[in-house]
Amino acid sequence: MNAGFPPVPAARCLVWVASAGVLGIAIPGCFATGEAGDACTAHWQCAGGTRCTNQLCVDPWSCIGRPACLDDGACTARGRTCAVGSDADCQRAAACSAEGRCFARHSSCVAERSEDCAKAHVCRDDGRCRAEAGRCLRGGRSALRCGNACAAWGRCEVAKDGACVAVSDADCRTALGCALEGLCSARGGACVAAMDADCQAAGSCQATGACLARGGACVRSSDRVCRDEAGCHDNGLCTWLDGRCVASTDADCRSSAQCATDGLCTAHVARCMAGSPADCARAVICGDAARCTPEQGTCRVMSDADCRRARNCADTGACSFAGGRCLVVADADCAASAPCRDHGQCSARDGRCVVAATDDCRRGSDCALWGLCRWVGDIPVVAPAAVVQPTLGAAAVVRPRRRAKPAPPPPPPRPVLRRATELGGPAPGECRASSDRACRRAAVCRTEGLCASRGGECVELGAVPVLATDVTPLTAR
Repeated sequence: MNAGFPPVPAARCLVWVASAGVLGIAIPGCFATGEAGDACTAHWQCAGGTRCTNQLCVDPWSCIGRPACLDDGACTARGRTCAVGSDADCQRAAACSAEGRCFARHSSCVAERSEDCAKAHVCRDDGRCRAEAGRCLRGGRSALRCGNACAAWGRCEVAKDGACVAVSDADCRTALGCALEGLCSARGGACVAAMDADCQAAGSCQATGACLARGGACVRSSDRVCRDEAGCHDNGLCTWLDGRCVASTDADCRSSAQCATDGLCTAHVARCMAGSPADCARAVICGDAARCTPEQGTCRVMSDADCRRARNCADTGACSFAGGRCLVVADADCAASAPCRDHGQCSARDGRCVVAATDDCRRGSDCALWGLCRWVGDIPVVAPAAVVQPTLGAAAVVRPRRRAKPAPPPPPPRPVLRRATELGGPAPGECRASSDRACRRAAVCRTEGLCASRGGECVELGAVPVLATDVTPLTAR
């Protein structure tokens, strides 16, 4: 029975019908209706869409879409289980895109090519860009990992610590750093300038004159470049020497701004210094701060002579050298100063010029201009009389001392004087107008009519206040 047909599982027998012409001939026998997991030798022995694979009936679509297929490539059905069956299974799974395991070996996905690792997430995130022993390990080459560091600076290889480094001249020469700055050779994990030819071909040579390879970088190479920079105009660094701009001649130093301001006019040890008294004497710093003596390469204040050359001596009387600076020490310092000429501040007290006597006031121009000719310390202190303002119905009236004269015609315009105190001079109260005589002698009497002394100042006669002594009670009339 069933001669010529393969053995089939027991208890699964049906009548097999063969077509012979137009008549159906029933041939007695059995055949298998195999399900997934049943043994088989041919596809016709498997039913329900299953196929005979490796002598088992399997459903080829049963594993597709399952997590094991999507994650680890277990997309091939083997009986009632799913396993990695081909490279295609691995390449459609996350194991390839995330971990670089794109090839099927011994029913699992492994990493065989560094190119797959370089494209995987583990390379970008963790620097594992090199395939070894079926896995992606630290190292390798990856533009995904290094990104701009590779395109701009040639650092295209991933080191064991995950950092991107330059390991080949080829990477450096294709990077922008070679074309722009001459960094065309790989040294110590970076692209550097190793040859003058690379610097001369780079854009920085034409732009800034950096045409020589020194110390791994392109540096400037001509005096012309130095003279075009601010360091030449400001500090005299106009000569190219050993890869940098230096001061090599006194002429370069004298033409610099710091010679005029700070007296650094002599070239010494590649820089400008103060080499002689003449350097300091013609500098601004001598007139402004009395720094007129060269000392250790700079201009400093060292003597009374330095102090007297400064404008501060004439402006404030600080003409004596003491404690490393210029101070007011003696009356002689004040005698030739502007405060003495203008305000009578001709005596030295506590490091400044002040008025200490009436003779000081008479030496100042305030005496001739404003009548301020007497020191306040020489004026007797008298309590001022109260000013009485008469009111209607008061018990006292104002008795005029004499009959008022008709007002004279207005004088022609006169120059208006301004006190030195109004122009930022010393505080008032040191010298005073102590008498009408002093006011009448002053220029302010002739120009503005301020000829009477009241309260230590010269005022107009009509502006003299009414005092209590000028008031007579009505009962006394």
